[in-house]
Amino acid sequence: MTSTLELRATNGELVLAGTLHLPDGEPRATVLMVPGSGPSDRDNDGYFPTIRAGLLDRGIAAASFDKRGVGESAGDWCDTDAGQQASDVLAQLACLRNTPAAHSDRLGLFGHSQGGWVVLEVGAADPSVAFVVTNSGPGVTMARQELFATEAHMTAGGAPAAAVSSALAGLDAIFALVRSGADFETVKAAAGEDGQGPGNAAELDLIRRLLDHDPRPALERLSCPLLAMFGDNDLQVPVEESVAVFRAARSGRPGDLDVEIFHGADHRLQTGEPSALHPDYAATLGEWIIRRLSAA
Repeated sequence: MTSTLELRATNGELVLAGTLHLPDGEPRATVLMVPGSGPSDRDNDGYFPTIRAGLLDRGIAAASFDKRGVGESAGDWCDTDAGQQASDVLAQLACLRNTPAAHSDRLGLFGHSQGGWVVLEVGAADPSVAFVVTNSGPGVTMARQELFATEAHMTAGGAPAAAVSSALAGLDAIFALVRSGADFETVKAAAGEDGQGPGNAAELDLIRRLLDHDPRPALERLSCPLLAMFGDNDLQVPVEESVAVFRAARSGRPGDLDVEIFHGADHRLQTGEPSALHPDYAATLGEWIIRRLSAA
């Protein structure tokens, strides 16, 4: 029977709340799961439980925490660019290492979407991390990702080429304003009533800090095994471009790279209607972790 332990991690004066889910028997490993963008809780807004169940079925423990200012965690999620999110995850790792049930010698990271950037930063900073998994983690900057997503969604919706080009030009103009330090009212006005602009000044400040974050330096510093998982129907992340960046950054460096692309799967690696994780997902993730730890 599975069980849970409530966790509290401290990053300076900040307290982050989470849960450790334990399988029946001694865990083969523990995975710290890091959510994607926005005010995500420890379940990544309902996405993590199914993934976690697949891990538990294979004897792998899973932990996750509420982001700053979400659920039972203190702080404000808008205060966290990629580096600050990484500092929170490092504090969560420290908490798990002080939790005997977590078996800290077999502790790895899983990051979904923007969380993929974060786990790369943490894995590069902490060589004791046993493995890293990125789940639809972009190999490009936020600016490049947003341009791709705008084009992909508009094209999938049947928008004419001229409308797509106009939207991309408008988005580039907004990015230029953000980089220039323009205030919230200016950026919001440029985005227009139907534009995808920030919701408030705090979100604008966060976007400004994240817009040109490049995951490549962390990819180059990483020395543990890395699994990068994508869906070939992802309209949020440029998959082929990201895979090319991952391969180039990892070439000739310590720590193997494995790439898995799931046919017909979207940004959440889901298929079908209603959406569900790709049928091969749970086995691919769990067996990769077990195989990597056995090799180590």
